[in-house]
Amino acid sequence: MKAYPVTVLCRVMRVSRSGFYDYRRHYKNRTQNQEQRALEALMRSIFNASKATYGSRRIVEKLNSQGHNVGRYRVRSLMRKLKLRAKTPRRYKVTTNSNHSYRVASNLVNRKFTVEAANQIWTADITYLWTLEGWSYLAVIMDLYSRQIVGWAINKHMKV
Repeated sequence: MKAYPVTVLCRVMRVSRSGFYDYRRHYKNRTQNQEQRALEALMRSIFNASKATYGSRRIVEKLNSQGHNVGRYRVRSLMRKLKLRAKTPRRYKVTTNSNHSYRVASNLVNRKFTVEAANQIWTADITYLWTLEGWSYLAVIMDLYSRQIVGWAINKHMKV
């Protein structure tokens, strides 16, 4: 097919040059918008199917395997436009070892937290706190009668 100059096309179609360019710009945008919306919907479905863990690289890989020729930077900018941010799964950290050979202390308190006199029953607990220097472990000992803290210790690890 022979390409004609714009002036010839405008004369044949009986439209002004600016009207021709205006029509061409809007028609092109309309078809691009339909393709873009279809791509965005497909990207959103892939992202949701991955439980929000796929980033631009994996979405590009999935789209290309489905036959859509799309680049990573386009997917990245569309993800930013659609506000799709990949979540990295956090590693599970084991803090309790139930399979040990140590002697297990007997339950002397047996959930009776009311005490008649001071210094009869003390209770203790350990927790960890996030600080600017990393995780720190806090051990607290409390008298159940007065509910006063008898002692506490803080360290970078739980070992004695």
